[in-house]
Amino acid sequence: MVLAGTFTGIDPASRRSLSDWLAAAVSDAERGIGRIDSVSDLSRRPWRVSDARTIIGVFEKGKESASWLIVGHQALWTLVRCQDGFVSESCSTLREVLTQIDEALRG
Repeated sequence: MVLAGTFTGIDPASRRSLSDWLAAAVSDAERGIGRIDSVSDLSRRPWRVSDARTIIGVFEKGKESASWLIVGHQALWTLVRCQDGFVSESCSTLREVLTQIDEALRG
């Protein structure tokens, strides 16, 4: 699901985790049981975040703006909820952050 040449700032294991998670999430959305539509590599945009090497936008179906931002910084991952600015504790893997999104969607 994650196209070659995109998300160049993440390591192969994180790339695989993101791709697998996105494939499952989009499949769920297509069957009407999920809300994730896409992810986008936003790293090249001019952010005012020092040393953030990876910024991933997570988009829900029917929404024009990202619902979450995933920020990779110095081998750690942090989740930002765009609706209210909540920032999670740092995680050691991208998979842990993706699990937080799954948990938030389940409510």
